[in-house]
Amino acid sequence: MNAGGPSASLVTIVVPTKNARGLLPGLLACLRDQLLAPHEILVIDDGSDDDTATVASDGGARVLTAHGSGPYAARNTGWRAAGTPLVGFLDVRSRPLPTWLAAVAALLDDPAVALAGSQIQVLPGTSWASQVAGHEQPFSLRHFIDAPMHWPYLPTCNLITRVEVLRRLGGFRPVRSGGDADFGWRVHQAGLGTVAAVREPLLGWQPRTSLRALIEQFHRYGQSEAALRLHWAATGVQVPLPADRIRLAARAGAHTALTTVAWVARRRERFIREVLALQAVAHAVGYRRGLRDFHRTGDPFLPRDELEPVGS
Repeated sequence: MNAGGPSASLVTIVVPTKNARGLLPGLLACLRDQLLAPHEILVIDDGSDDDTATVASDGGARVLTAHGSGPYAARNTGWRAAGTPLVGFLDVRSRPLPTWLAAVAALLDDPAVALAGSQIQVLPGTSWASQVAGHEQPFSLRHFIDAPMHWPYLPTCNLITRVEVLRRLGGFRPVRSGGDADFGWRVHQAGLGTVAAVREPLLGWQPRTSLRALIEQFHRYGQSEAALRLHWAATGVQVPLPADRIRLAARAGAHTALTTVAWVARRRERFIREVLALQAVAHAVGYRRGLRDFHRTGDPFLPRDELEPVGS
């Protein structure tokens, strides 16, 4: 495979972090191993109470401070400080292979491309909980490009885009989750370019290791999906009715009990199946909550001052 052109040297990498001292060294090591080095690595410390900033600085990154407003607001802080025409977004669990930056940045040599990434491979973990994500592969391109909910987009754990595109749109909406889909759809709606991806898995992703973290993650996904669907309904996105609350509670109780039985009995495959079912319930519960919050507290994807375009 061609490693790509000189575009990688024109990329600033932005990584939002919070209390990530244990995960950052692995990412920074991968970035140091890139065949074509990025121009700069910006780690945005979003209110950590550990030594994340020190670890980032020792690893060769420039550290900027955010104010605890969430990962998408932190990403805005990062790209606005970039001095390059391209910005790459990763998270602390991203593990790019040495050819990732050169190959993905080369896609943007085509002026019609606005968003570029690669296939993602969830890395195998030692804990049973981490093996659930490896079984499911939630970051496969099939979810984002081949069969997306709406228009194609790319997740911000594996994305390179143009600073000019970010400026035109005012960056990401400062939401807790779902900002990557919303950004990609706004790129499409504004006619700013297409989505392109290297089909080889050039980036690994280190999964969460605890069952609680997995369930909370899918609950957030459900909330953000509800808000996304409602916000974008006028463009043709369907808004399914939520599942019945009592039935969800019953399913949650049953699958929790079966997960516990499988773990005690050391039945790994059964454990994975039950956790996948629990994730589906958590997503459905989050979806219900997202619909409720949208109507009670307002649309989290409405423009705010932070979304005012920067420059002309």
